[in-house]
Order: sequence, then C-alpha cells, then structure tokens
Amino acid sequence: MEVETIQGNIHQAKIFFIDGSNIDLKFLDKVQFDSFLLKLTNNN
Repeated sequence: MEVETIQGNIHQAKIFFIDGSNIDLKFLDKVQFDSFLLKLTNNN
C-alpha cells in the first residue's frame, strides 16, 4: 500500500490490490485519515 499527502489539507491514500487494480481515497482531515489507516492495519 502506498500512502501520500497531497497539497493543502487533503490526505490521499492509494491502495493497490494483488490483481493490479487500485483505488484512491481522499480525506479532508488528518483525524479521518489516521483512523482509516488504523482500521486498515488492524484488519490484517
């Protein structure tokens, strides 16, 4: 998984799947972003 921060206060996460597809998620604040990452890592 690749995570990057783009300009301003929008945080973007790009998630790559094994089959080659990917999704882009955008978060308006860091709290949302961090809680999402936490859920993602806890699921594994």
